[in-house]
Amino acid sequence: MKKTVLTFGVFLTLVSLGYGIKVTLFMDIDTLIRRSKDIVIAKCISIPMENLGQFKNGLYPATVEINRILKGKRIKDKLTVATIYRLEPDKTYLFCNSGGSAFGTNFLSVAQLSVVEVPSSFKLAELNGKSLKEQIILVFSRRHSQLQRDIKRLEKQNKLLEKALKSEKKNFKSADAPDKK
Repeated sequence: MKKTVLTFGVFLTLVSLGYGIKVTLFMDIDTLIRRSKDIVIAKCISIPMENLGQFKNGLYPATVEINRILKGKRIKDKLTVATIYRLEPDKTYLFCNSGGSAFGTNFLSVAQLSVVEVPSSFKLAELNGKSLKEQIILVFSRRHSQLQRDIKRLEKQNKLLEKALKSEKKNFKSADAPDKK
């Protein structure tokens, strides 16, 4: 298992070097907080759908509306965030600013776990009275729980599809085989 994790880490590092963007690997929450210039929770308003794959080094801009400032001196307003991670309009995310600039913004979210989706059922009021670290742990915990539920649902669906296809394996092989004439 350790070998697999190490191999994956090396792979991610090499991929990030290929993009030309330094993707800082996640170490722990304290390090994430220390390295982040700003940490906000914001709703994605728009991403440039056209030419998304043509942005330099895989980095693209997204317009977000800040809902809550956890760290930094940002104002609750619209903000352009530059990131390498897939965002979807109308979803809310926790963003950590790695520093640097691109696309006219000085808010870059490129480190691992610098963009984490906040579940739609999560109420920001739950963060009240908690330390910065506790707030981040709570968001990460809720997202983790959501992913675990999604994984179970997808595994169940996958098993059912495997069962359905197993009984039809003969038909699929004959349907997929090229015609012999």
